[in-house]
Amino acid sequence: MRFVRERTFGRTLAIHAINTQTVAADGALQWRHKKAMAGGGSLFDIGLYCLNTSRFLLGEEPVEIFAQTYSPPNDPRYAEVEESVSFTLRFPSNTFANCFCSYGGRDDKHQRLNLETAAADMPNAYQYEGQRLVLNRREGDATANDELVLHPKNQFAAEIDHMADCVINDRRPYTPGEEGVQDHKLMEAIYRSAATNRPVTLPRLEGLDRFRGPPPAEEG
Repeated sequence: MRFVRERTFGRTLAIHAINTQTVAADGALQWRHKKAMAGGGSLFDIGLYCLNTSRFLLGEEPVEIFAQTYSPPNDPRYAEVEESVSFTLRFPSNTFANCFCSYGGRDDKHQRLNLETAAADMPNAYQYEGQRLVLNRREGDATANDELVLHPKNQFAAEIDHMADCVINDRRPYTPGEEGVQDHKLMEAIYRSAATNRPVTLPRLEGLDRFRGPPPAEEG
């Protein structure tokens, strides 16, 4: 996020986000295949990671969305919800986010950023642990590769600590309810685009991090 916001490697041209996982073959016993319980299919469950992370990295809200969905015919698991969704977000800075989620593929949680002077690969972007960031950039006439490995933290404990701090000190959480509502509005626009096979234009919202609160203090 800092590389993107501070333009360390120039403008962000595109974000490519993939989140796929295999689900149970018996749809009758799987809550993910019941719309009343899941709300939607792969988009609501795992595509949300691609959507929210793109918004988080840029701090912007998309101004246009185009999407398509697919479900294998005659597969009872997808009688109520979709298997796969491909959607493209265009942001005010003219960065494109190309996102794909599916219940039909082997687990893949990959994210790639195309920057002006570098490419950033994150092969385990949406896993609970095991995150790596590989930067591929030009260094004179040579190609330089730098790798950053994030040491695992208990993210759930950090969330609880932050929420407790907000309650005790009367602060707005970094990720308040409005942030989640915005994700839902955008997912509805994705479904609307897929249903009509047309792009959906969204109102332009000025400013960065419109729905977020102040970030928590970093550990020293």
